[in-house]
Amino acid sequence: MINRKRLLTFLDNLNYRMVFACLAGYLIIAGIIIGAFDGKVGKTKDKKEEVASATDATTEEVTTEEPDGINRPTEGYDLSDDEKNTPNILLLQTDPRWKDAPYGATGTVGEYGSGPTSLSMAVIYIMNDFQATPPRVAEYSAEAGYYMDQAGTSYFLMTDGCEHYGLQCEWLATDNEERLKAALDQGCVLIISVKENAFGDNPTDQYAVIYGYNDEGFLINDPISENHSSLTWSFEKLEGNIMAVFSMSKDPDFTPSTDSADDTADSTETSDTTADSTETSDTTAE
Repeated sequence: MINRKRLLTFLDNLNYRMVFACLAGYLIIAGIIIGAFDGKVGKTKDKKEEVASATDATTEEVTTEEPDGINRPTEGYDLSDDEKNTPNILLLQTDPRWKDAPYGATGTVGEYGSGPTSLSMAVIYIMNDFQATPPRVAEYSAEAGYYMDQAGTSYFLMTDGCEHYGLQCEWLATDNEERLKAALDQGCVLIISVKENAFGDNPTDQYAVIYGYNDEGFLINDPISENHSSLTWSFEKLEGNIMAVFSMSKDPDFTPSTDSADDTADSTETSDTTADSTETSDTTAE
């Protein structure tokens, strides 16, 4: 016969064991959940630290001096004091400040802006007009009708559009080395239109600036390439690849508008693309 009292005692003990087992199970499950949550939080924190570190590194790279030692802003259309004080400063159409600036309704300065960028350099060199940066010249060029839809810039920006900035233009023969040097000796800046591969690897017809020469050849600022701009180019290398030469000089009769004069004074104080060379009116380069 089963002892009733012993049976009840056994059942009571069994209930306690089950309660303890359940509690222990709950504690184990809770520990696993908390551990997993801590691990996820830790990974998220590590990821945030990685992103913050990468962001800091990127910011540091953007604000670092360029290889030429000139500090350049990372945004906006204005030049830095370093740029303003650097003679014959090289400006690139692919500069992060304005490469995505619109040029006409279909292009950007980075894509088709060698013409406006070259004229910008000439205006800055001759007139010290630091407001005439590439995107601003591109805006004027498009408004005046010198931008050719997805084809580049008409020669008329150089011959006629330069007058907007107080310059006068003279066409020079492309095959007369001494005439080019004579113009440079007179203080002129030369804007040239060159063929594809004139510099060895330029992918399209384009514009560039000749600002001087030495015993080895001509000194060129190529708005597309820092490397090309660091080299000296003999006339033999350029001859046959130059399609047009525009000699830029200050117009002695130029009277700047009030706004233009104020801009220049303020700036001074804070101191792809084919070319049809047969018809001037339709001739373009990037």
